[in-house]
Amino acid sequence: EKHFDLEEPHKFAKKFEDEFETKIIDQHESNDFTQRIAKVVLTIIKDNDAGIFRMPVDPKVWKIPDYVDKIENPMDLGTILNKIHL
Repeated sequence: EKHFDLEEPHKFAKKFEDEFETKIIDQHESNDFTQRIAKVVLTIIKDNDAGIFRMPVDPKVWKIPDYVDKIENPMDLGTILNKIHL
């Protein structure tokens, strides 16, 4: 009797995501350093605990009106990834 592996769709999705990511990085990054650092940042972005660091802070949403007064150079993982691509 053949059983369906419940993990199989997740494995396929992960493999597809990794291959797609590699293709995008390899096509858009001009040198070895930016390819490697982009892969590191993407790995961090995909981590479940990185959610709050993926996008810039919106002081209105978080109700912290003095955020821009306290944080001179705000940085998030998405911004870092975009700067790598420049």
